[in-house]
Amino acid sequence: MRLTLLNPLLAAAVLMGACATPPDAVTTRQHVDDLLINSRVKSEMFAEPSLKSAVFEVTTRKGVVRLSGFVPTQLAVGKASEVAQRVAGVTSVTNELRLRNPL
Repeated sequence: MRLTLLNPLLAAAVLMGACATPPDAVTTRQHVDDLLINSRVKSEMFAEPSLKSAVFEVTTRKGVVRLSGFVPTQLAVGKASEVAQRVAGVTSVTNELRLRNPL
């Protein structure tokens, strides 16, 4: 009798484990939040005069913003991180920006 009851419980536990969400999965809500953060970061960067000639890409995952591309000065590299970090919802910034024409 005990084995009969244990089998369905064991099967349910295995199925629940198989359906578990991976730890790095993004929920629909988080995806929408990331899109909004991405849009706000881009908007703020376009509004920043020192970044007008920058050619960059912004990606966001779980609130972590990644900046890549090219900027005209070393000062602009730091300014881009500063601008991105002050956007609501940003948890951290990974800055992979490079100087366009390093001398």
